[in-house]
Amino acid sequence: MTPDPIRSTHGPGLHDPPLVGARIMIGARIAWGVYSTRGKGAGDPIRVTAGNFLLTLPMAAVLGGIGPVILERQRRRH
Repeated sequence: MTPDPIRSTHGPGLHDPPLVGARIMIGARIAWGVYSTRGKGAGDPIRVTAGNFLLTLPMAAVLGGIGPVILERQRRRH
């Protein structure tokens, strides 16, 4: 039987990351790439970045409220 190449990289006691967390990280990587690519032609980088962070506050507040609920449901399944 051939060992699984993904699982063989894990040491004793280590497990695969939770699927929800892995998907969130993949989404974050893609979003950061898009953000970086689009920001190359922006004006003052400090001002543009500060404005973009202010625009994320409503979404961060919503996700901060429902994120723990989602994580708790995921924890209960396992």
